[in-house]
Amino acid sequence: MRTFSEFTTLQVGGPIKSFVQVHGPNALAEAVLEADSAGLDMLVLGGGSNLLAADSLFDGVVIQDTSSEQRTQSHAQGMLVSASAGFLWDELVQYTVDEGLSGIEALSGIPGTAGAAPVQNIGAYGQEVGDCLQSVTVWDRALGRIRELSHAQLQLTYRHSVLKASRAWLRPAPATSPSHQRTPEGQDHAPAWGFSGRFIVLEIHLLLSKDGLSAPLRFGPLASALGFTGSDNAEGDTRAPLADVRAAVLELRRSKGMVLDATDRDTYSAGSFFMNPILQVGSPEERALPPEAPRYPVVPTPEAKDPDQLGVHSTTQPLSPVGGQPQGQGPIPATAVDTGSPSAIKTSAAWLIDHAGMPKGWAAPGSNGKATLSTKHVLALTNRGGATAEDIAHLARTVRANVQTRYRITLNPEPVTLGLTL
Repeated sequence: MRTFSEFTTLQVGGPIKSFVQVHGPNALAEAVLEADSAGLDMLVLGGGSNLLAADSLFDGVVIQDTSSEQRTQSHAQGMLVSASAGFLWDELVQYTVDEGLSGIEALSGIPGTAGAAPVQNIGAYGQEVGDCLQSVTVWDRALGRIRELSHAQLQLTYRHSVLKASRAWLRPAPATSPSHQRTPEGQDHAPAWGFSGRFIVLEIHLLLSKDGLSAPLRFGPLASALGFTGSDNAEGDTRAPLADVRAAVLELRRSKGMVLDATDRDTYSAGSFFMNPILQVGSPEERALPPEAPRYPVVPTPEAKDPDQLGVHSTTQPLSPVGGQPQGQGPIPATAVDTGSPSAIKTSAAWLIDHAGMPKGWAAPGSNGKATLSTKHVLALTNRGGATAEDIAHLARTVRANVQTRYRITLNPEPVTLGLTL
């Protein structure tokens, strides 16, 4: 019997009752349909870099797409690069850099697969995948068909999307269905779509620039590492050769233990474990935030809705091909917003953790020390060797509790938690 510890970067997690590997979009859709038809709990697994699974048996089916299909075609605004869900993300970034296509170069070194990238709108060093995501081909479990969701329908915001939001949506099911009978606490509706959500990503479609230079660098330390000054940034002259940007990003990520390395225990993690909190201006949490804490103005966004209720079509919306913002209905990434008088601010989860008395390498008091904060980066929770999922979960709970006690702010985890409560 396979275990989650074999497939996750944290290397923790218990046995899997049924594990199925498929190859390609159609096979993935068919496997999901088969699991749903049988009323099974189901998880679609990517690279395992954003998952904390319990030590106990997962009594369902785990489906993994192993395909690495990719195609590139000309587009009026650049080049359209499509990749199957199973394509390893960093290999896709490497391909685009080698081809002189810009838009995702600052997302180098992020583990996982292309299919997982739009779910939480991955981002780093001033870029988000949503900056150049044209559309996503999905299997719609509610409608039972393959469809395309446009950039506008995806409702991409900071580490969020309709793909992620749909995990909590209730799904329709007849009273005689197996899934309805397993609904907890005698509820009259079917359970939520669950771990993988209503929409299963089959392919992603990126609109990239073909001029060989990076998107404008919006992250100060990255710009500095590439030799740009403050005056360069003020003039908007912060574009660099793609290979140089990728190399600089990888070096920055390695310095924080964020590039997978079997010899470095700091990389046995799920990356940044907690999201940066977004606080309403004037809320008790925002007022309690110390003046010296980081504050970045953001525009709060409404809860994601069913894409069929948005009044927009599945046809793709035009995008600026150089990491720019979509024209029309696409969301503006929180990292790039400057409103002057914002209604919300984003602060730093790493700053809160560090200033709540939990430095790099910190372990929860009374623990066995097998799970600690990274020695390079306090946002990463790491397996130092022999840790269990419960060890990681205990560390996460303790970090959250300490930040809550000190700053009245609740940190929300980035990884999917399976069979565990944080």
